[in-house]
Amino acid sequence: MLVYQEVDERGPVYIHALPYTFYAFCNMTYIICEIGKLEVTEKLPNMQIIRWQSPQAPLEQELRQHMQRSSLSSYTWSNGPGDTYAAHVHSYEKVLYCVRGSIRFILSDQLDSAGDPVYVDLCPGDCMILAAGTRHSAQVGMQGVTCLEAARYTTSATVQMS
Repeated sequence: MLVYQEVDERGPVYIHALPYTFYAFCNMTYIICEIGKLEVTEKLPNMQIIRWQSPQAPLEQELRQHMQRSSLSSYTWSNGPGDTYAAHVHSYEKVLYCVRGSIRFILSDQLDSAGDPVYVDLCPGDCMILAAGTRHSAQVGMQGVTCLEAARYTTSATVQMS
């Protein structure tokens, strides 16, 4: 079912990857979830951020079940306020949900127009999908953080154009 459609001069782009249907236009992607809720994502090189749109914070079990339906085996981790992770890379695509608190991911190899490293802040319910081999570091927010994370190993593109 098409919930949202907009056409620019290039027309809409449709990407199907269960359990989402992606409608991409320019630099924004609109995601129609299995529960019919419209979510807006941010597309950055090597990273996709799916923002939580509900006014209520998600339950950890709800996010875990969503990951299981996507064939992801997740684990939970937590850190205290201000904790940091030094820059590193993973050999897998990282899928992460912020459950409680907040965390900032910094892509030191990617610079914005001012020449500063690109970063993204995640709050409860936000999802980050980070491409394998993407150098990143992280800084935990002032209330600490709890996240659900899963590794997705692929031999080919996980999202294919229809």
